[in-house]
Amino acid sequence: MKRLVRCTLLIGIVSCLTVISHASKSLSMNMEPFFPEKLGKVRLVKETTIEKGETKVSLERDVTAYKVNFKGRDVFIRSQLDTSCWELEMEGFSWDEEGYKFVGEIKCEDKELQSAIFDPPLLFLPRDLSVGEMQTWDIQEGGSVSVELEAVDETVQVPAGTFSNAIRLHWQLVSEGESNVCTLWAVAGIGEVRSHCVETSENGSEETIEELVALVKDGQLTGSPILSQYPFSFFGLATVSTDQCGMVINDIVFEKDGVPEMWWATFIFDSETLSWKLHGAGKGQNAHPPVQVCTIEGLDFGPPTLLGLRNVAGVPEIVMRVELDGKRYGITFRFDIDTLSWNLSPNIVDLNY
Repeated sequence: MKRLVRCTLLIGIVSCLTVISHASKSLSMNMEPFFPEKLGKVRLVKETTIEKGETKVSLERDVTAYKVNFKGRDVFIRSQLDTSCWELEMEGFSWDEEGYKFVGEIKCEDKELQSAIFDPPLLFLPRDLSVGEMQTWDIQEGGSVSVELEAVDETVQVPAGTFSNAIRLHWQLVSEGESNVCTLWAVAGIGEVRSHCVETSENGSEETIEELVALVKDGQLTGSPILSQYPFSFFGLATVSTDQCGMVINDIVFEKDGVPEMWWATFIFDSETLSWKLHGAGKGQNAHPPVQVCTIEGLDFGPPTLLGLRNVAGVPEIVMRVELDGKRYGITFRFDIDTLSWNLSPNIVDLNY
């Protein structure tokens, strides 16, 4: 999805004019169940990029953390932590009677935040498609987007599992010597599970494959984020909330006898050791941060300070931004499996610039 959006932005800085060629609607399918938006949804995706003979593989997670009303439409905001500028990158998507639309984004480039809001939003996918039907619409500034529903009830295998009820879409953008051609597989109620895109420009081509590893939606787990070096996963799907110096982490995944289970854990901040120490744990979700007043004057790990979770060389980290003596600092805490605590990392960043 990110690759598709990036290419669309190259030519879609203003509104898209839908000039859609309609085929028969008698067997049309509603696409919304295959690209569902839900507050609290967390996705972990394996991304493989091939460019100039080099292959890079990474795990990417995005959290649908916010829902805002923008000019009468519900917009769901996906966020990712970009530690190059210690900010959250965000993308906004919305469904309406016409289809699935890209509303805007905030992203980090060259360590500076940039934003773009599209009014009206950019059409990414029509609401209804029939098997074998292709719809095409023009983008103002030149170029066009085409999408075809190629197949239904297709079987696709990804790290999150084998799905036998996927639809397959062909999505293509062409504009002034540049193109992005993608095959997408999506499952009703789950969303996109696999994509294979080839982006071509005067600088060459780049191939990207994204595969779903794990998903939490409506409290239900699909797949598993467990890595081989740990019996549990704090990074993959977990979400964090704080209150003063109390913290709760939900959607921690343990694997018992090969079966993943979801747990929560609470921590309190110890000002003497500068670490988050385990306070309690249990199965399920929706525990609340314990009440813990910070004992260091001026220190508060309340919600505005929390940036999120990241994974560095297999080690989970909590990333926070705090103010002390009127100055802003970015700090990280790494999880120690032996002590079951989050310990202060040497990486403390001065954000006073």
